[in-house]
Amino acid sequence: FDNTVSRYGGLVGQRVMPRNNLSLLRRTANRGDRPASTDSGPPSPLPMSIHRRTTSEEEGDCAAAAAAPHCSKLFFSRSDLDVDWMPTTGAVLKLLFSLRLTSALWSGISDCDEVFNYWEPTHLLVYGDGLQTWEYSPLYAIRSWLYIWIHAAPGKLTRVLFPHSKIAVWVTMRCGIAALMTIADFVMFKVVASRLGVSIARFYLVISMFSTGMFISSSAFIPSSFAMAFNTMSIAALYSGHMLISTVCVAVSSLIGWPFAALLGAPTALTYVFSLRRIDSFILHALVALLIVATPLLAVDTWFYGKRVLAPLNIILYNIFSEHGPDLYGVEPLSYYVKNLVLNWNVVSLLWLGALPLSFILQAILFPVPKNAKRILGLPINPFFYRRLSPIALAFLSVSLWFLVFFSQAHKEERFLFPVFPLLALLSAVTLDALNRLADHLSLPSPSYWLLGAFIVISCSRTYSLYRNYSGTVDSYKAFSDYLTDNQQNLDFSIRNDPLSVCVGKEWHRFPSSFFLPDAVDNKGRVRPIRLRFLRSQFRGLLPKYFPDGKFPSRTRSIPSEMNDENREETTRYVPLDTCDYVVDLETPDRTALEPNYGKEHSNILRPIIRHSFLLPHRSHWFLRAFFIPFLSEKNCEFGQYTFYERIPPTVVTKRRSYSAEEEELKTKHEEL
Repeated sequence: FDNTVSRYGGLVGQRVMPRNNLSLLRRTANRGDRPASTDSGPPSPLPMSIHRRTTSEEEGDCAAAAAAPHCSKLFFSRSDLDVDWMPTTGAVLKLLFSLRLTSALWSGISDCDEVFNYWEPTHLLVYGDGLQTWEYSPLYAIRSWLYIWIHAAPGKLTRVLFPHSKIAVWVTMRCGIAALMTIADFVMFKVVASRLGVSIARFYLVISMFSTGMFISSSAFIPSSFAMAFNTMSIAALYSGHMLISTVCVAVSSLIGWPFAALLGAPTALTYVFSLRRIDSFILHALVALLIVATPLLAVDTWFYGKRVLAPLNIILYNIFSEHGPDLYGVEPLSYYVKNLVLNWNVVSLLWLGALPLSFILQAILFPVPKNAKRILGLPINPFFYRRLSPIALAFLSVSLWFLVFFSQAHKEERFLFPVFPLLALLSAVTLDALNRLADHLSLPSPSYWLLGAFIVISCSRTYSLYRNYSGTVDSYKAFSDYLTDNQQNLDFSIRNDPLSVCVGKEWHRFPSSFFLPDAVDNKGRVRPIRLRFLRSQFRGLLPKYFPDGKFPSRTRSIPSEMNDENREETTRYVPLDTCDYVVDLETPDRTALEPNYGKEHSNILRPIIRHSFLLPHRSHWFLRAFFIPFLSEKNCEFGQYTFYERIPPTVVTKRRSYSAEEEELKTKHEEL
């Protein structure tokens, strides 16, 4: 017929096809051959709207879906009826990798654990030195060296390509981490398109690309991001029916990555037990996955620690069964996670909740229960009726279990939510697609694209705000590296420390890693390494110290002195100001005796060489610092200067005094000022 069919099935034209002819057309389409489909092109001319069919058709479709659920999709009785527009493979890969690349290049490091627990041990393996935390002491051994090694190995290869730039190696490694998440997202997109629906896959792609949460997490070098990538591939494998691959991915994410990610293996286990009813296969595949993953894990950690170590087990013992556990750090109220979800996901933080109920409603409309079906409270008791909803139910279960466990813990950190971020995107995509179809059925305007548009705008505002407000740290350290390279002729190591000292006080937790501390070369061709030193500040916890010198594996097997697992302060970490060649500090109007304004109070020995803007959160409007709004954010946010100071020659190395005497002197000077 000559009429044009709209995207959601509405007929546009001068004539409307009679109901009996339209019904005949549907039955003919259902019985005919598979419609021709392409990987790209305009939206399908076939209607997407919801239509009621005859009882015989409904029963036939239900029986077919029950007998072969893989041949159906979430809102289609047969997969070949979903002929919606599908973007090309190349386009999807380009889009995903481009957005993930922006994360690697522009996302900051928001968690000091990422630096001291992962980047620093990696720097040790790649360049030969790095800071050590108590977690890597053989006495506690709660971090896996295998996780570090699989990142350090490509880092050593990258060092060959960029022998004179440690920052280039760092950026390339971040791009590699982002590439892993790109692969996971792409696999999930393809599986969702083939298993749930093309429209859902498109929504998932857009949400995942623009999400601030994915921007933060996709290039982060932390186990929760690693677990996020492999859990995404585990769910994709589960949806595709590749149970062994799904099981292995769970093992990788929980044993090599983060042991608590094993909780996200619940959908895989439930599928084995209740859907497939193959407990024997579950046990066999679990043993195979354990053998594949645990064998290298045990071998590598045993070599590095010098004793038989299973790091994931030590993490569980410390966090659950030790007297103090993780509550020494980051104890936050319940609202902390709520705020994080709103900031990172805005409207999606609520949209995911509608996936399961809306899918259930649409199933009742699309696939009515046969009249002779047995029911309880009006609902059919035949589990095959709900089998189509199982992928959504399993994803919903994963997120709900994760939130239930981690919201109830006193110790809360933003990175703990990373593993379920892709599932939030998936469930929200289902909600948006279901809203489209339900609105079409009720002849109402759909809110899906308005919600998606709002999500994109708010996410871009939040992402740009993070870069604009907090990029000063990384920019300053990059500029410091350039400064040393460009001013080699002005350096004279005869009046400098060996190694050179870059000192941090209150800004210790924003140090981006030793990859930003290059070796320095003076005007005589002499080389000096650079090491981070700590000035005493208001912080009263345990700071890291450098791994001991020597050869491997003795460097990682030695039990470091002055370490504890109770976050007790070790005063031996601090150095006097007059032993520093460079000082890094954030200039703020607020100052204390232990956190002075170094540029003003020590201008006789320090001069600023690098400055970049950095947000002062407590002096800025809470909403306009969280989201960038042109003109308003600029007027209502206050910035300080993230500054590198250079000691005015000569560098004076004095005999170390007692810290109590130094504190008294600082307090007296502060009172005089």
